[in-house]
Amino acid sequence: MRFVCSKLNLKVRLMKLDRGFYSGEIIDELELKNVNYLIFAKKSSLFRCMLEATNTSVIVKHEIRYKKDKSSHIAKTDIALVKDADGYDWVFATNVFLRDARKYVELYRKRWNIETMFRVHDEARIKSKSVNPLIRLFYFTVSMLLLFIWNLHAKKEFPFKRFVINLEQMLKNTEVCRAN
Repeated sequence: MRFVCSKLNLKVRLMKLDRGFYSGEIIDELELKNVNYLIFAKKSSLFRCMLEATNTSVIVKHEIRYKKDKSSHIAKTDIALVKDADGYDWVFATNVFLRDARKYVELYRKRWNIETMFRVHDEARIKSKSVNPLIRLFYFTVSMLLLFIWNLHAKKEFPFKRFVINLEQMLKNTEVCRAN
């Protein structure tokens, strides 16, 4: 990832990853490549106990044991336990130190735009049973184009679903006009 970004002259200051990326192997890889990261971690029973044991937000040293290539490894990271930020307790693995633990939540929330765009893109997904990768790529490209047009021109006016419905109605009206 960092290699691709550097080829494009993009500097990655902080990788924000969701729960699915919380693993010792990934953390070791990020540390090895000297990448700053913030990973939203699942509340395991250990993290729940840690959250219950503290009244304030804290950062603790943590080790994750994992196996790779038939060998045992230990990844070291910090765990930020953020208490009652907007009525919710948060757990992050990170190598970034922030004085105010709530800042971890603020940083991570900026990632939600990505999740929102994935959800919106799912609404644009054109259904196909074709196994031909070129056809599927074409449909994906069309759905991304629709999403881009909506972002560019109509996002402030109405939600994406309404945009797609309006577009469909407009195309149907065009067909009716041509038939007459």
